[in-house]
Amino acid sequence: MFEEKTRKHGSYEISGRRMERVQAPFSYHKLRGSKMTKVIQDIKAFSDGSRSGFIRTIFLNTNFHCVLFYRISHFFYLTHLSFISQIIKFITRIIYSVDIDYRAELAGGFVLMHGIGVVIGSTVKTSGPVTVYQGVTLGANNKARDYNGKLIENPVILGNNIIYANACILGPVIIGENSIIGAGTIITKDIPSNMKVFSKQELVSRQMDPCSE
Repeated sequence: MFEEKTRKHGSYEISGRRMERVQAPFSYHKLRGSKMTKVIQDIKAFSDGSRSGFIRTIFLNTNFHCVLFYRISHFFYLTHLSFISQIIKFITRIIYSVDIDYRAELAGGFVLMHGIGVVIGSTVKTSGPVTVYQGVTLGANNKARDYNGKLIENPVILGNNIIYANACILGPVIIGENSIIGAGTIITKDIPSNMKVFSKQELVSRQMDPCSE
């Protein structure tokens, strides 16, 4: 009897007749461990590493609670329970006025300052600690591009960044490491690492005509 030999190559199983993709087993414990690591990184970033701040962050910091709800909703999304993710997102929007899509990929150490009015789109990705102030929008602008072999429509933020109040980062742009985005700035192009970007404010004054009143 002829016995066909097979061998494994990476994630593929190769035989004399065909090549089939081997589905990697889903690891709940590995996923849960990675999420807990990110939560701990979030707490340390919120509390600046102090023990008293650690406790206050867990019980009293509503901005941390927003991020924690996002982590929970993202966990359910990865376990194919998106309807629970949508419920959590809905509750977070009502209670905290913060809209973080459960499909976004936010690295550990993500910090909200004040939080009110923050909007983060579905494919936003951060690769390191990021601090975001109130009113910030990270979203799409109907454009797309290839990044590391993947089509992106929302910003990719590489880490160690500060984004100040009411700034908007729109479209498939890359924000380099250690960059600062000033308040009210609108970003639609890539920002290199180690940059500070501020919008130019133009003050327009005119003399009032007393007779016009």
